[in-house]
Order: sequence, then C-alpha cells, then structure tokens
Amino acid sequence: MEILTGLGCILALWLCILGSAFIGEQLMPRGMPVDELGGGHSLMSFSAAMGLALLSTTLLILSHLQLLSSYTLTTLLVVVALAGGVRLRILIWSKSDETLRKCLRTAALPLLGVTLLALPFLMAPPLGRDALVYHLEVPSQYLAGGGLMDLPTNVYSYFPMGIEMLYLPAMSTFSAGAARLVHFGFLLLTILGVVEYSRLAQPVRTGVMVLPLLLLALATVPTLLLNATSAYIDTGWMFFAFVTIAGLDDYFRSNRRALLLPAGIAAAFLLAVKYTSVYLILVIALAILLLRLIWRIPLPFNRRWLIVTALALVVSAVPYYFRNLVTTGDPVFPFLTGTVPVHTPFWSADQQAAFWGFLDRYGPEWLSPWLYPFNYVVAGINWRLHDPHLFDGVLGPFLFLPLLAWRGGKTGALRRGLFPVLVTVGYALVWGVSIRQARFLLPILPAVALTAVFGAAWLQENTRRLWTWLLALFLGGVLLFNLLALIPETRRHPYWDLLAGSIDRTEFLEASLPVYRSLQFINMSLPVKASVWLLLTGNENLFLDRDYQSDYVVEDYRFHRWLIEADSPAELTRHFQEMRADFLLVRQSLVFDPRLYDDFPEKLTLVHRFFREHVSLLFAANDYGVYALPSPPERPSPFALPLPVMTVPALEPRD
Repeated sequence: MEILTGLGCILALWLCILGSAFIGEQLMPRGMPVDELGGGHSLMSFSAAMGLALLSTTLLILSHLQLLSSYTLTTLLVVVALAGGVRLRILIWSKSDETLRKCLRTAALPLLGVTLLALPFLMAPPLGRDALVYHLEVPSQYLAGGGLMDLPTNVYSYFPMGIEMLYLPAMSTFSAGAARLVHFGFLLLTILGVVEYSRLAQPVRTGVMVLPLLLLALATVPTLLLNATSAYIDTGWMFFAFVTIAGLDDYFRSNRRALLLPAGIAAAFLLAVKYTSVYLILVIALAILLLRLIWRIPLPFNRRWLIVTALALVVSAVPYYFRNLVTTGDPVFPFLTGTVPVHTPFWSADQQAAFWGFLDRYGPEWLSPWLYPFNYVVAGINWRLHDPHLFDGVLGPFLFLPLLAWRGGKTGALRRGLFPVLVTVGYALVWGVSIRQARFLLPILPAVALTAVFGAAWLQENTRRLWTWLLALFLGGVLLFNLLALIPETRRHPYWDLLAGSIDRTEFLEASLPVYRSLQFINMSLPVKASVWLLLTGNENLFLDRDYQSDYVVEDYRFHRWLIEADSPAELTRHFQEMRADFLLVRQSLVFDPRLYDDFPEKLTLVHRFFREHVSLLFAANDYGVYALPSPPERPSPFALPLPVMTVPALEPRD
C-alpha cells in the first residue's frame, strides 16, 4: 500500500511540476529559435523555475497579509494542479512539444531510476534535524498563526524562506511529510534541465551514448540524493543556480537573449533561498567580468533584463532582509552581529560566540592553508556520511568529471562552454577555502554534469570508440560508489519495513526518533494548555502540538545563564515559573553530563538537587524524560473574585 501511495504521490508531483511550468511559460519571451527548440518550444525546466519563483513570491505576499488559511492554500494548490492538467494535454497532443517529448524520453531512465531509489526515503516521515528545527517547524508556525510571524528564539526563522514558502500548500493540504516531495521535484527538474540545455547548447551532439549513465551518476551523488529526499532547501538552491548559470551560458555561446529572463529571475530568487547565495552570485559576476575583459565577449545585460531582475529581487528576496533589518538591525541576522550593532533583546555577545562555535565544528580543521587542495581530493573519495570533519556528507568521484573539459579544450570546445567552467572553478575555490560542507557544493554539480556531457560528446565524435567505453566504465564506477555509500543509510532507519507495510508510521518514528515517545506522551497526556520547556533536546519539536519554549542553535542559553546566577534549586524553579512553563522535556544524559559543568563543577550538584527535589518525573523513554514543575504560587489581586479554582488531576507516570 505504501508503494502505491508513493507512486501516486510522484504522479501528483509531476502534475504540479507541469503546472508550474505552464505558469512560467506565460512569462517566457516568445519567438524561441524554431530550428533548435522545435516549433518555438520553451525549455520546461526554465519555465518551471519562473513559475516556482512566482508561486513562492505569491505565498510570501499572502504570509505578510496574514492570509495563510487552509482554504487559500488548497485553492492555490488546485489551481497549480489544473494548470498541470492543461500542460499535460498540450504535451501529449501538441506538435510543437516534440522536442520536449524527446528530452523526456532521454531522461526517462535516470528519472525513473532515481525515483525508485528515493521512494523509501520519500515515504518516511521527516527525520532530518534541520527539517524538524526550522525547514518544517517555521512554516508550521506560520500555518498555525495564519501568516508571517516573529519567532525571536528560533534564530533560523530569520533566514530567507523562499523554498519553505513552497512547502506551505503541501503541508496545509496533506502533511509535513509532503514537503519532501516538493523538494525532490527540484532534483527531477535539474535532471530534465541538463538534458534540455544539452540539446539546446549543442544540438548536433545530443546522441551521447553515456548520457543516461552520466545523469544517474549525478542524481545518486549521496549528499544530493539524501538532501533531495529531505525537507531541506539545498536541492532547490542547486536548481535555481543551474537555471542562472545555463541561461547566461546560452547567451555567451549563441548571443541569444531568450533564456536571460529566467536566468535573471532565478539569480534574484537565489537570495530568497539562502544567505550563501551571495558567494555564488559574486563568483558568477566575476566570471562575467573575466569573459568581458579577457576574452572580449559582450555583456548580456540590457535595460529590460536589469529591470526585471531588480523587480524580482525586490519582490522575492528583499522582504526577508528588510524584515531582519527592522526587527534586529542586521539584514543577514545572525551572521554580522559581531560587527553590526543589533537591537534585539534576546541576542547577546555570548550567544553570538556560541553560534559561531556551533558552525565551526564543520569542515576538516586539521588541514593547513597550504593543504587546501586536498579538500577536493577528500571530497571526491570520502565515503563516510555524517562525519562533520569529513565535510558531513559524500560527494564522491563525480567531482572528477570536469577533467573532461581538458580534452574538449584542444578543439576550442572549452572556450564555447567557458562560462560554466569559470563558475565551477571559482565557486569550488571559495568552497575549498572557506565553506567546506558537502551540501554547499551542490549548486555547481549541474555545471559539472554539463561539462561532462560536452566532454563526452567530444570523445564520442573525435576519438576512438574505446574512449567512450572507458568513460562509460568510469561512470559505472561512480554510480557503484554512490550506491555503496547510500546502502548503509537505508539501514540506519527501517525504511524498507515501512515501505513493505510491516510497520506503520508511528512505529517508524518510535524506532528512528528517540524523542518521539516523549512527544507522544506530552500530546496525549498533558493538558491542552500546558506549556513545555525543552532542555537539551536538540529542539526537534515538529511533532509536538503543545505550547513550548526553547532556545535554538545556542541551545539552552537561558538555562545555563540562570544556572550560573543561581545559588539554590528554588531560583531555577522561579525562573521557569516566571516564563510560565508547566513541564520540562529533558535529555537526561546530557543534563547530568559532568563535561557541561567543567567551568562550574559545583553547579552539577545544584542540577542534581533541582531534578531530585523540585520537579517530578512523569515519563521517561530513550534517554528523554518529561518532568512536572511545581505550580507557581497564587498572587492575590484586589480585583480577583472569590471563585473556586479548578485543579488539574495528577498525571500518572507511564512505563
């Protein structure tokens, strides 16, 4: 049953992709080259980028107007689905779509293969920490509040939310798990986009024998596939980066302006997705300047392009940065708070230092600046997922494919495709020196794939057939490497048991998310109006449907500050009561870990006394415990009426 449900969800996803493309096609410039695109056909992946950017911006406007009702979001989703039905009918019957049908047939094997491989991950409830903390948590708060709202203790809520806005209709109409299908759609669009753009850029070389294998090698890069099957944002970031790079590359190759409009809108939308887009956009701008100054290639910009790009930037991205500026004084909060004065009462210098300490744990710190080139080698051969000191991900030998550009350079093919090469090299240098997290290299993977496609076409046409077979053998090795790195991941959680129907979703979550049983107890056993304080839990609280309080990123900052100032357990109790907390959800092994109290060892005794004498344990499972705080003392008021006060029945602890 889960398999049939999953396949049905994939078909619904394609209907929404077609609907987004249909909406985008209404904005695309007319008069596309008939001889290369078949009857004026516009590339579906580029049209979908424009449609999705428009949908995200529409949802942002609705959020500001406090109109995020289930009725509004469901209506919007139905409109997209109906547009998809219209586009599907055109795709089947229109003669002008023959080129698109050919592209879909070329991409069919990679699309089907990656879909079947991703199905177990897509059907499981969300587990990723970033998803539970903010990619899903922040949109769920917007849905609960009916619109955009300030979440001051969740630092992540100040990040741009361009991709998360697209999750809102799926979350409102279906469930939080539907958001990962939306994110997976960006991987499907990227695969189709590589095929479409390869046909456009070099139409005489479209019969590359190894193209399906090369696309499978791209789609199964472990970090990319795992990211695409989670409710994250990096695969969407990659897709819009691809549209930007390919649209500009088309101009430098052919002097056509047809794809500059989607490229400009995609470039503006990148800043509505992720702060780190600034690095990529600066590299793109530098590559354009190099082409102009060294190779004397004309700049693609004209007045219309600049106006549309500026409007797209103002509408889709600037609202996020302007809100941060007004709310905190820092447009990219919390990343400049060390140099920009902020006026946010909940943020301090200590929190800023702790935040950067949290970020600094990523990347191979043992490498000196003289050994930075080894970052790329390690990223290409690393097979260990979830290791922060090895990039916290696996990119694999797919990164070695740009070496094919060296062969194409001998005949001048490199110069014709120089722009994506410059962007790839420039951004890779920035990544190797400063960022060094696997998912931050995803935006240039499609450019790597394009380089490999053109290099493979050159091999197929200008060398012996043996070289093409050797390339196919290498791609097979890349694919095998990717699959071997992914197999252990499928065993970390009971994905196959869920897909086979031997366990249900509740059992899956109980086996995979340690805090879930405690969240269930809170949802089912605590009063509806109860307020829960999360302590050292990781803030993975998406499945909690009671009011809660916590500190994000700089976790439990307030608790540790109270602990330093307190002389007795009663003072800790008073602080929680002042925050109107009724219960605590605690990760027990961490709260009693002596290493947390190395600077103040006497505070460990105070913590033990607090949990032994001032709170009572209600439920414990998988190292998590739910504790009841004492009721705050009644404060007499001269306006209070002598009415009886109803008491909450005592809660019985569960095994």
